[in-house]
Amino acid sequence: MDIKTELNHLECDIEVMHTREVSKEDWEAINNKVSSLYEEFKRQNATFQNSSENDQIEICAHYEMDFTELYNRVKAELLKYKKFDKQRCLENIRALIKDRPDIKIGQIEKEAGVSAGYMSRLEKAEKGADPSIEFIVTAAEILGTSVDDLIFSRIGEMSSSEKMVLDFINKIKEDTIERSFNWIKERKELFSVIHDWHEEYWGSHPLLSPDEEDIEKYGEPCTMKFYSDFFPDAEIKVNGDVYFATIVGSKNKIYILPCLTENDKCLGTQSFYELYLIDVENKRIPLCSTLQTGEFLKKEIEMLYKLAIEDSSNVHVSERAKSIIAGYLDRK
Repeated sequence: MDIKTELNHLECDIEVMHTREVSKEDWEAINNKVSSLYEEFKRQNATFQNSSENDQIEICAHYEMDFTELYNRVKAELLKYKKFDKQRCLENIRALIKDRPDIKIGQIEKEAGVSAGYMSRLEKAEKGADPSIEFIVTAAEILGTSVDDLIFSRIGEMSSSEKMVLDFINKIKEDTIERSFNWIKERKELFSVIHDWHEEYWGSHPLLSPDEEDIEKYGEPCTMKFYSDFFPDAEIKVNGDVYFATIVGSKNKIYILPCLTENDKCLGTQSFYELYLIDVENKRIPLCSTLQTGEFLKKEIEMLYKLAIEDSSNVHVSERAKSIIAGYLDRK
């Protein structure tokens, strides 16, 4: 199945539906098609992750935004047929704007094509009109979230620690989009094998620790492997390529790892992400695991991973290299 072709067909179907009278069942059918195609996309992406076809992995990453846009449009249409909590939606928008001082409600109103003060009027009216579909979709896009999150989450109830991590993740996402972050990929295969303790690079890798069985058996470390700091007693596997970057303005690094636990007696079988910070002394500091975060923060971390994939496929040129290239191009 060609994902790009099917996406184009779905977009055409949605445009046609806006030109005729349709029912809830029609939109649910479209929603099921989007969901089915997304499952196929994830299946293909998983296949590529388990192969050496890295170009295909990077191509698949570009489709994520297309799926997000389609989901938002279809979910917004389905809202017409569901019980809608206007107050919760508006509170979520306010909570996100509070944490994003660079975004103003007037910007969302302008982009959505509504008059200034639109949201304030909605908030003051306990009863009456709900926000327009265009306003909700625009708010979701500008605030970097989904329509589902705006409607069903309780973003304002996040803990102070979760909000701090969310601010941190959002800032990294912004810097990645602006090309201030240089994400580097480490192949997942490198984490699925046991490395020699004396190996120059892997012996000092911040995500690897001495194999505990070696210490029990020989009294000293011989090999290195990955252990989760969040679930030290579980058998956690690295389930995809790992990405890291140096944090802008420092020598500290951030790592994001896709992980998997299979048939664990406590965790069962789940896929998730773990984030670690690496300080200047090359010591790792566990930041968070998406198995322990709320759904909203989990989605933001998933989006960060997708941005890291996309960024790592881009060519990064240092300022020194740019200077040399510019000097040559300007030569008469």
